[in-house]
Amino acid sequence: MRGRLTLVDLAPSSELVYILAVLLGDGHVDGIGKKSHSITFNSIYPEFVLSYVESMSKLGFSPKSKGPYMGPKSKRPHYRVAVGSRVFASWFNNLSLQDIKDLALMYPIYFIRGFYESEGSYGLRVHRVRGTRRTHEYIRSWIRVGNMDVTKLEIVKECLSALGFFPWIRTRKGDNYSTLFLGENGKRDVEFIKKIKPCIKKVPSNTKLLDVMGPLRNNVPIQKRVSLGHYEVKLGGE
Repeated sequence: MRGRLTLVDLAPSSELVYILAVLLGDGHVDGIGKKSHSITFNSIYPEFVLSYVESMSKLGFSPKSKGPYMGPKSKRPHYRVAVGSRVFASWFNNLSLQDIKDLALMYPIYFIRGFYESEGSYGLRVHRVRGTRRTHEYIRSWIRVGNMDVTKLEIVKECLSALGFFPWIRTRKGDNYSTLFLGENGKRDVEFIKKIKPCIKKVPSNTKLLDVMGPLRNNVPIQKRVSLGHYEVKLGGE
């Protein structure tokens, strides 16, 4: 797609910061020196695509989504949005890390929202606490965001800290894949969803764990403690 002199509003705004975060996660912008200045975005979530298209439209683009379509290795249908803009591509590719951080901290909720919708997940895990007589097992919820570039996660972390959250980052040995964690500490995950208001990944993805944990533990009854949507499920008696 050849770059066109599309009139794009690059003044700092919530829409611009949201699009920036999405593109830093799931998107692609052709680099400097290429004949094409294509800005592409793919997702399996139609509501995410709609949110992206609406924000792009407010910046002056005329984006259209294509799909659903199945790729050669796809298990779920994908949607694709592609537009061309020399102005936007040049702006995006010349952003420094400090430029991105400054924009993100102007609109932290929108930066976190775009990056979380692109790279985040919300799920459940078994949390074990060893006692004097027995080990207690709980199902706890967590929110995490992963990326190969830890500097991007550092910006997300700084934005979350500015909003009163306490995230931490863990980098995996071998391939340097980094994950930012939030949750497993009370109702923080629920506060996150309420404040950030993502269009997807608003509930844990593996809630079936609530149903299978009983049979896996010799049919021990599950007592569900659900507070404001946060899952804290204790297996067995008090």
